[in-house]
Amino acid sequence: MRRVHSRDGERYCVVSIYIDERVFRLAPQRFRREVVIPLLVSLPGVEIARAHQTLDIGAADIEVARDLRMAVNTPIAEVRRVFNGPDGSVLYLGEATYRGDYIHLEFDLKT
Repeated sequence: MRRVHSRDGERYCVVSIYIDERVFRLAPQRFRREVVIPLLVSLPGVEIARAHQTLDIGAADIEVARDLRMAVNTPIAEVRRVFNGPDGSVLYLGEATYRGDYIHLEFDLKT
């Protein structure tokens, strides 16, 4: 699935989502219309053994610039999320590209 997210009419994120077919079959209509990660973690019988995320800073290519209605080479953040089942299979792979001006990271450096 490919989705473009917007807020107040402004596009801020384009996401490509890949879901294991066995998992998708549990709720195909819900996966098509709901936010995927909360749905995925709420499904009975789906066990997520590992969840990993990476963040890279880059520049918008022609396709991303078109989808997010921004100039080519504008700063973006690329986020990749992978959820694995107990057997190591990939249950979910999400690749999200956010406009750079919509990114805010905050860390507590002393806990």
